[in-house]
Amino acid sequence: EWSACPVTCGRSNQTHTRHVAVEAANGGALCEGEAVEAQNCALDDCPTECYWGEWGEWSACSVSCGAGQQVQYRNSSAPECDFNSSQVRSCTAETNCPVHCQYGDWQEWSSCSVSCGIGTRSQDRPEATPAAYGGLPCTGNASQSEVCVAQHCPVDCQWGSWEGWSSCTKTCGSGEHTKRRAKVVEAAYGGQECDGNASSTVGCNEQACPVDCSWSAWQEWTNCSAACGGGTRSHIRVKETLAVNGGAECVGPSSEYEACYLPSCNNHECTWDAWQEWGNCTVTCGGGQQARYRETLTGICNGSSSQVQTCNDQICPIDCSWNDWREWGACTSWCIGQGTQSRTRTVRTASAHGGEECVGQPEESIECGMFMCAV
Repeated sequence: EWSACPVTCGRSNQTHTRHVAVEAANGGALCEGEAVEAQNCALDDCPTECYWGEWGEWSACSVSCGAGQQVQYRNSSAPECDFNSSQVRSCTAETNCPVHCQYGDWQEWSSCSVSCGIGTRSQDRPEATPAAYGGLPCTGNASQSEVCVAQHCPVDCQWGSWEGWSSCTKTCGSGEHTKRRAKVVEAAYGGQECDGNASSTVGCNEQACPVDCSWSAWQEWTNCSAACGGGTRSHIRVKETLAVNGGAECVGPSSEYEACYLPSCNNHECTWDAWQEWGNCTVTCGGGQQARYRETLTGICNGSSSQVQTCNDQICPIDCSWNDWREWGACTSWCIGQGTQSRTRTVRTASAHGGEECVGQPEESIECGMFMCAV
């Protein structure tokens, strides 16, 4: 076996030996080689004591502006010294370094500028590091915008312009004429419906119509005025309708006469009976006629057997009458119980000469509404 290394550190030699097992004899060959063999043995280096020199001067600051570092060094007596041969400290240059501007992250988008339709929204980014000491400003925009689309806006209904009035339905006696309009924009997306009606009707030519006078048929001819020989007879007619409101008056007479001939009287003495009572007037007002008669008692009498006179000349009373009700107007509110709508009517014929007044009112109203509204 190899012998132990004679040292515990550093370098040395170790040996091992061998012995001759059989000596050479009788002219035999001698053993070849050495009886002892040596080799180096190397262990860890032996420790040596470390000695440091003095620290050198601090180096110049590593930067020309702002914060940097300085280094100083020292020498050792052996490379095996375990401690640092240099040390570092912070240093600040006399001049501040330029600080370039830097933006931060983009912030959240703002709300859309409109609650409906097409608008815009924007977002900003602040300067996280403002430029200083001659540094460069931030490049790019600090804000940006884009188009945003909200829900559809409510579209309110809109009426077009009124058309012209139609011709009056009557030339007198309270007619009507109408004007119309159409929707140019329909309500959409919850917009308000058009208020009011598509047509409007009002009265026109409300003056009373002229009424022309008219005659009744001629009544029967009276008897001849003479009981014998030549005489006259007559017949009459009455005004069935009086002219009012500028109407045309009746044309022609209310009575006519003509000759009548009977046989010769031959000088018979005439005796008349008394006149009868006047008959009923042909009309109750407006001017009529009434007649009375007498009979021949004896002989053939000259003269008329009948007489006619006018009666009831006072103007007839005219009762008031209404035209039909017009259409109901628009409701004043959409809310049930809060709105009213009304309709009107006009006088067709005004009362006159003691006639009856119209019964009722020219306007009436009712409650209306379509929706229950919050109070």
